[in-house]
Amino acid sequence: YQRRVHGGTELPAPFVPSAEEWMTGLLQGALPQLPLTTLNSVIALSKLSEDLFPDRPCGVRPVALSVACLSFPCWLGSMPSCHGAGGLASQYRFGARGSTSMVFLGCLKMLVALLFGTSALALIQHGVFPSSVLGIMLVVSGIELASVARDISEPQPAALTILTAGCTLAVNTGFGFLCGAFAAALIAGIDRLHRVRVDRGGPTAAACDHQSV
Repeated sequence: YQRRVHGGTELPAPFVPSAEEWMTGLLQGALPQLPLTTLNSVIALSKLSEDLFPDRPCGVRPVALSVACLSFPCWLGSMPSCHGAGGLASQYRFGARGSTSMVFLGCLKMLVALLFGTSALALIQHGVFPSSVLGIMLVVSGIELASVARDISEPQPAALTILTAGCTLAVNTGFGFLCGAFAAALIAGIDRLHRVRVDRGGPTAAACDHQSV
């Protein structure tokens, strides 16, 4: 990889994809990535921030806007970027819990980009970042994310968590999302019908439902 690593700054150039490239990116990139980005980079990240930083959580809208701003430079030839609940979990576990650590990480990435340009990718893949370190970080982040489920005590949320995780491991993230969303909507619909029946029938219907249960 030493031949592919070279110094020097490379300025970005505007890039306008063709109609064929638009369709390829939409069908093979955007649509398959949409459920993963929505769940892991926005919803899960926002919920994890509430658990880890209850005094200063990050809402869904600011996270979504941040992801949009990160991916906007794709018009200059960069790769799409996003946040991730796994990254937040591993950084929190290893002690990076303040804004200073994020500023340091950003400055380090900009320094590497300025020094090595596009060849920094080869340097990271084959040089200074061993895959074993990445594996350890992935294991730690997975354990940290899974440990959040230990606070689930009610049966319905626990069943939804197990169902979604099982379908995700068995097939893929999109299938797990659809199964979990369908089951959650089904349970919410049944609960809504139950409340409507109780409201219409009054105490008698409530008592009958309680006895039937």
